[in-house]
Amino acid sequence: MVARLTALGAVGAGPTLLLTPFEVQPVLGAGSTEEHGDAHPTPVQRLWQLLRHERSDIGLVYLYATLNGLIYLTLPLGVQSITGLVSGGLILQPVVLLILFVIFGSLASGVLQLLQLSVVELLQQRIFAQLAFEFAFRLPRVRLESVRDEYLPEVMNRFFESVIIQKSLAKLLTESTTAALQVLFGLVLLTFYHPYFAAFSLLLLAVLALIFRVSGPRGLATSIAESADKYAAVRWLQEIGRSITAFKFAGSSAFAVERMDRHVTDYLHHRKAHFRVLVQQAMGMVVFKTVVIGTVLILGSLLVINRQITLGQFVASEIVIVMVMAGIEKLILSLSTLYDILTSVDKVGHVSELPVERDGGTALAATSPAGMTLRTHDLRYRYPGAPSAAVDGITLDVAAGSRVVITGFDGAGQTTFLRVLAGLYHDFEGGLAYDGQPARSLELAAMRSQVGQLLSATDLFDGTLAENLRVGRAHLSNADLAAALDAVGAGDWLATLPNGLDAPIRSGGRSLPSHLVARLLLAQAIVGSPRLVVMDDFFQNLEAQTRDLFVELLMDRRRPWTVIAVSHDQAFLAAADRVLVMQAGRVVADGPLDEVSRTPAASAILGAVGVTS
Repeated sequence: MVARLTALGAVGAGPTLLLTPFEVQPVLGAGSTEEHGDAHPTPVQRLWQLLRHERSDIGLVYLYATLNGLIYLTLPLGVQSITGLVSGGLILQPVVLLILFVIFGSLASGVLQLLQLSVVELLQQRIFAQLAFEFAFRLPRVRLESVRDEYLPEVMNRFFESVIIQKSLAKLLTESTTAALQVLFGLVLLTFYHPYFAAFSLLLLAVLALIFRVSGPRGLATSIAESADKYAAVRWLQEIGRSITAFKFAGSSAFAVERMDRHVTDYLHHRKAHFRVLVQQAMGMVVFKTVVIGTVLILGSLLVINRQITLGQFVASEIVIVMVMAGIEKLILSLSTLYDILTSVDKVGHVSELPVERDGGTALAATSPAGMTLRTHDLRYRYPGAPSAAVDGITLDVAAGSRVVITGFDGAGQTTFLRVLAGLYHDFEGGLAYDGQPARSLELAAMRSQVGQLLSATDLFDGTLAENLRVGRAHLSNADLAAALDAVGAGDWLATLPNGLDAPIRSGGRSLPSHLVARLLLAQAIVGSPRLVVMDDFFQNLEAQTRDLFVELLMDRRRPWTVIAVSHDQAFLAAADRVLVMQAGRVVADGPLDEVSRTPAASAILGAVGVTS
């Protein structure tokens, strides 16, 4: 569940958000929550899905547009009547009334357009809010296994497509809808003048449909290819920014520019291909418009000469056909906008389809502050396409309050094993239980609320110090936060901050010393005394004094938590109750450090990673 923005008002001195709970469903995706699947909706299907979500307001837009189109017809009808009266030498009250009628129709049309714009503005606001909430809701729940090959910060750039969706949808619902109704009503009106005009109207619609059918798919394909190249260029710029030091020390190398040149070349190639489609459509429109206007002039003149229509009807029909051609011209030119919104909903839709973790299950009860027990039975995990299992048949019992450290060569499977134990990887085989309850039946959010983690992807984010420590856990008080900071040796630093817990923290802890970032991350993990703490090689690059403080804190028996960590640190392994030595996905030794170091296989591994008995 998440909150949906339904109104924004002002109460007293500040704004008030009115929030209503609703079940989050993908606005543009296929709706899958666990499996990605191979069948993705087409861009047209995604756009239709978006329109279905907003069908009530879109219906109101169409109603205003329909009324506007009907009222707009007062112009040719009024001109026809005025022309007939004036040509007969009558300038009397009926003429004045007709002029007032036309003026009133123009005014009413303007009012309806304003109402239409108001509804469209509300739609734009709601689309932005829906996509923002969906991204924020979905991202923390994404199945990590499904995005191992993705760089999520770059994927989130697709949220900016919401701006294109807003602007394009507004244009399509106002200008394009009005133009389409203008064409439709104009052609219907022409049929009342003469049967020839009815046949002409059908031919006009057939040619218009043919233009859309022939050029539409090529325009969409080139637009999507152009968008892909645009994101490739952005991705490369992000990579340069992320690895800025490497590029600075590359000397006079032009690699960054050369690589960008390839992306720009690809972009311009597809951009030109897309523009060629738009030019072909515009050229077709010019030829089509010329032929239509000439045909109507000739046909209308012949009908007047043969006295099959009046002069007033001829003038009105010419006005109508000019209106119709103006509408068709708008529709042709709006194809560019249509391609933009179809491309954008396709990009956003792929994010909406990122598989998320299952919801529901049995809540893991925290009946006491005692540490969590874990049990695995023949636990196996294999990455897709990997020749062998990263975790290969591990059976393990971890008692409450145990301190277990896993070590081994790089690539032995320690980190994967830890991520499975932390509940981040779900496609495992065998058994895994927390406090005797099977992992597959547990509610993930409730289980993770009792886990503190220091995994390799953990980092500080833009926000206040309190927000970085709480990470949304509202039950944690300021006293809890201060106690955690004090425990990791950051209490004195907190006392020097003018804003205290409200002090701003920048992304990644920029401008903070590395040892302080490490202290804040550990405080984030232990705040509130979790029942299980999982850590992945956290002691690298820490000075001895900081490392010893952290080891003492984690091994403190007054804190009942269970600790499972991956580490090669000598002091940490020596203080652990159990050391698991892994090789090729298996545990080859299990016990206190002095015991496992006497095992020949484990001794060689420990020596290679710099651990002595």
